[in-house]
Amino acid sequence: MPDTLGLHRPHRVHRLVCWALFAALSLGACGSGDTPPTNSNAGGGTPLTYGIGGTTSVGGFVFVANSGADSISEFTIDPASGALAAVGPPVATDRGPTAIAGTFDKKYLYVSNSGSNDVAAFSIDLNSGALTTVPGAPFAAGKNPSAVAVYTASFVSSKGGGVGPVSYRGYAYAANAGSDTVSAYQIDQNTGVLTPIASYATGTGPSVIAVRADGEFLYIANTGGSRNISAFQINGYYGDLSPVVGSPFSSGDNVSSLAFGAGEAFLYAANASGGTASIMGFSIHPLGTDANSGALTALPGVAYDLPSCNYITTDQTGALLYATAGTNVFGFSIDQHTGTLSPLPGFPVAVGGSADSVSIDPTNQFLYVTNRSTGKVTGFNLNSVTGELTTMPGSPPP
Repeated sequence: MPDTLGLHRPHRVHRLVCWALFAALSLGACGSGDTPPTNSNAGGGTPLTYGIGGTTSVGGFVFVANSGADSISEFTIDPASGALAAVGPPVATDRGPTAIAGTFDKKYLYVSNSGSNDVAAFSIDLNSGALTTVPGAPFAAGKNPSAVAVYTASFVSSKGGGVGPVSYRGYAYAANAGSDTVSAYQIDQNTGVLTPIASYATGTGPSVIAVRADGEFLYIANTGGSRNISAFQINGYYGDLSPVVGSPFSSGDNVSSLAFGAGEAFLYAANASGGTASIMGFSIHPLGTDANSGALTALPGVAYDLPSCNYITTDQTGALLYATAGTNVFGFSIDQHTGTLSPLPGFPVAVGGSADSVSIDPTNQFLYVTNRSTGKVTGFNLNSVTGELTTMPGSPPP
């Protein structure tokens, strides 16, 4: 489901991504519900990950990018309680890490570093979660890469009238806020090494990326003055990007976060500007119906005002949306037909610090919020039926 977003801010704890294991496979948690297919159309692509996406039903990991400390903190998730436990000391990355994305098989983790203009890459131990730098990493990006997304497609070839073996192609994308471009890379499935494909022009200050669950479209929020959203269609076989007809689309303000809802039919944008902060909604033009596939249309009446708004995320069903604002989390239900947001009872819920990035684990049981002022992560138990949040005992840790 959600997302794949990241915005550079000089805070110690910034971007959070969950991981989970399922036998030898994993889809980085906090994302879609797709699993590797047994077959697909010959030559057709099926997305497995995009940005920070994935699903599983058992334990896992949480990674946090520490922008002020140039490192990544890692935690294990207790599958029963959702409690977090640190896994060793933080791992050094390059300067100013802002966002994290991982591959579907949980083999590789990618981090955009806005201070050093590159993308760090790590291989991940499937048992312990230990990180090891990929050969040749970090990989050059444009200026001030502030978000990173990962997408993996599967392909099945016809062989002798039957179905051949499944093959995978992985791609990474980095939004370069300082050069107004998005860099595309191919991921070596055996080593994790990134090979540049091309760079594509965006609006001014691209800082947030979201890739739809079907892998067809990539959206980039431009926060450097153009105040719009660039939309691209992804070529699943080669990883290159083509602008969607009508792109870029007005966002009304500077967007700090993007999230999909209601089966990826709608895209929501958090406008973080103080005094005019809001959550906007857009319908996404259906794929293949005409030349406007992937185009955005603002939803009438969907501009929910908040005193401030930092990040948003949607749950694994696409029926619930959560937003961090000030020291609180706000909860909303999503109308599956119209995309309208309705406030949930019992909100806002206090975080205990300045609420920043927010993420939900793949089992749809736990929600985590990074605290900008305290440098800690607060965990909540999530009721997926009512949307209610209950603070985990002992969270955040002292």
